[in-house]
Amino acid sequence: MPKFYSPSYLAAYEPPENVDLVGEGHLQRGGTAILGGAAGIGKSFAVTNLAVAGVTGGEWFGLKVHEKFKTLMIQGENSLSRLKKEFAPYDTALLDDWIRVSESYIDFSSPAYMASVGKEIKSFDPDCIILDPWNHIITDEKLDSYTGAIKQIETLRKFGSKEVLILIVAHTRKPNSDNKPSGRDLLNEISGSHKLGSYARAVFVMECMNDDNEKSLIRFTCCKNNNGSLGAPTVWNFAKGRFTKEADVPAVGSSKKRKGITKEQLKQALAKPVAKKIAVKRLQVTSGQSNSSCYKAFQEGSPLFKYLVNDNGLLGFKDCDGPDQADSNSNSTKSPGGDKNNNDE
Repeated sequence: MPKFYSPSYLAAYEPPENVDLVGEGHLQRGGTAILGGAAGIGKSFAVTNLAVAGVTGGEWFGLKVHEKFKTLMIQGENSLSRLKKEFAPYDTALLDDWIRVSESYIDFSSPAYMASVGKEIKSFDPDCIILDPWNHIITDEKLDSYTGAIKQIETLRKFGSKEVLILIVAHTRKPNSDNKPSGRDLLNEISGSHKLGSYARAVFVMECMNDDNEKSLIRFTCCKNNNGSLGAPTVWNFAKGRFTKEADVPAVGSSKKRKGITKEQLKQALAKPVAKKIAVKRLQVTSGQSNSSCYKAFQEGSPLFKYLVNDNGLLGFKDCDGPDQADSNSNSTKSPGGDKNNNDE
C-alpha cells in the first residue's frame, strides 16, 4: 500500500548519504536510467564497463563511482562466446562476488520466468539491475505494451532488500537527416521516448562520431538528469571492449564551441579525402561543434569553403593562403595587422 507524507516530514527528510552510485544524481539508488544508442555502437560493452566500475571504482564515462556496488545483468542478445569477450580483459576473480549475468533470454510475459528472476534477485541482492535491451521486454510498439513492461520492471524492485537502480538499454531511432539533434534533444531519439523517456530520471545517449575504420569515436551525452546537472558531453575511443577518453578532442557543447570552426580544425578533419557525410562527422570531432554547424562549413559561401577540394565526390583540404586562423563564424581572414573579425554563434 502507498504511504503518504506531510510537507513538514518531507522538508525535514534526510536522504541517505550513499544515494548516488555514479555521477551527481545521474545513477541513483531507487532510480531508473536509460542508455540509448544505435545497434552495434557498444552499448552492451558500456554497461559491462559500468558493472566492472562498480567493483573496481574510478569512473564510468567520466562520472565518478561513489561506492562499490553489485550488478545483476539481465540480457537477451549476447551469447556466452560474446560475453567471454566482454569479461576476458578483466581480473574476473575480483568480479565474481559482485556481478551476475543471465543467459541470452528475456521473457517478462512468463510468470515462471519472472519468478525465477525474482529468486535470483532475492539471493544475489543487487544494487543495480541492467536490462538489455528494451525491445526484448516489450511485445510491440503500442502504448499498452510499454505500460505493461514498465509495470513488470517495477516488480523487480520488491524482490531484493535494497533500493535498486534499474538501467535500461534501448535503441535509438535510425537517423533520417543530416541535421542530427544534440544535447537535451537527443532524448527524442530514444525509441519509444514519449513513454520510456518520461519514466527514466536520467537518460544517456551514445553516438558514433566517425564512419571510417581508423578508430571508433563515441560521443557520450547525458540528455536528461532530473536529480542534477547534465554535465558536458564527452568523446571516447572504443577499442577491444574498453572506452578511453579522447583527451585532445573537445566535446560538443564545450566552451570551445563559441569560437567557431578554424582552418586548422578543418585540415585535421580532412587529413585524407573522404565523403562529405564522413567529413562532417570528423569535423564534429576536431572542432567540438554541432552537426549543423559543421555541415554549414562545407556549404558554398562559408569562409572555409575555399579550402575544400572535391575529387570525384571526396573532399580534401587545400591550404591556399598560409597558416592563418580563418573560421566559420567570420567573414574575413587575418588582416595585415594580425587581427581578425570573429562573430560568436
